[in-house]
Amino acid sequence: MTRGLAGYVTNIREIGASLYVCGISGQVYRRTDEGKWVAIDRGLYKPLTDPAGEHENMFTCIDGNSESDIYVVGMNGVIFHFDGEQWTSVDSSTHSHLNWVRCYGDDVYICGSDGVLLKGNRDIGFEHVGSTDVDLTWRCVCEFAGKVYLGSN
Repeated sequence: MTRGLAGYVTNIREIGASLYVCGISGQVYRRTDEGKWVAIDRGLYKPLTDPAGEHENMFTCIDGNSESDIYVVGMNGVIFHFDGEQWTSVDSSTHSHLNWVRCYGDDVYICGSDGVLLKGNRDIGFEHVGSTDVDLTWRCVCEFAGKVYLGSN
């Protein structure tokens, strides 16, 4: 599933009728009906040149509403959106590490370090909806019965 010196994959999610994974070095793969993993990370993937060095596009989580509406998030506030054809960078207005993304139709929630909680989508952008005085690392976000729940360590 990896290409040379790429690093680990970090998250897996069922989106539409397929499985998707994301990971270090900008890796994103979709599992085919034939059981093969196909890279769909054109423009994102950066092979590791120094295993002890910095990783570019280190993705931590993937989610989507459909196979043509997918988000990956990661270190240094990185958000990318996939429309089924190409990846586009989306501004997060933060350099904090983003740990989790969950899609509920037009409402996309992203959480991460430094108490970051974002809500929005690629069309309207993302706004900070969390408390700015929280010094927590949010690891997971979920919406249930109209309320947003966060997990931390």
